[in-house]
Amino acid sequence: MEKATILSAEKAIPSNIDNGSSVPEAGTVSDQEAMRRLGKQQLFKRNFGFASIFGFALILMATWEAVLATVAFGLGNGGPSGLLYTYIGVWIGFTLVAVSMAEMASMAPTAGGQYHWCSEFGPRNFQKQLSYVVGWLGILGWQIGVTIGAFLSGTILQGLLILSYPSYSPQRWHGTLMAILITFITAGFNMFFVHWLPFVECIILFLHFAAWFAMLVPLWVLAPKASNAEVWNSFIDSGWGNSELPFR
Repeated sequence: MEKATILSAEKAIPSNIDNGSSVPEAGTVSDQEAMRRLGKQQLFKRNFGFASIFGFALILMATWEAVLATVAFGLGNGGPSGLLYTYIGVWIGFTLVAVSMAEMASMAPTAGGQYHWCSEFGPRNFQKQLSYVVGWLGILGWQIGVTIGAFLSGTILQGLLILSYPSYSPQRWHGTLMAILITFITAGFNMFFVHWLPFVECIILFLHFAAWFAMLVPLWVLAPKASNAEVWNSFIDSGWGNSELPFR
């Protein structure tokens, strides 16, 4: 077996290196210790640091960007109060999900995530079946996520064209072509310029926060102030005559 591929146990876990330091051959010592707990050796070099992986997570979630793109649906089916209460409920629910996933990640820190945890922590008689189903659902989720991201980006670009050029006549196929173009650009970047990805993630992380403040401050200062009743007790049921319906 080639020396460049497999590290010896003595070389994999140096005794005089801090856990946060980087080992050029195979990531950090913490990575190697986590793999050793699973009975495996760390063989891949770490490409992402804390800032780049943090930026990747925030960009993937697209928190305030997604809210701006979809807030019209919530305002039309629930109103300001319905949107606010739903946000609080979703925040609490996903906090519990994140805590549960963090606990499993601390016990089995692998890139596989959910499908691997099903094989480790699921009922013994159904571990393989659950892992198989969850793995394919994860792949389907990735494909849907790429499609949604490209579609929203394409339609946002089309909206900017409408704002900038009043004579522009928007067509649905224009947005579709923009979504396809964005998909090809992102796929090409990930295939041919992947070594630049950590640097780009850090830049977009900065833009994520800078643009958030650029959106928040004008709204905070210039938007008309609403009363407490309008904030906490203003529901829109879209004509169904039932204020509980928007929550369903």
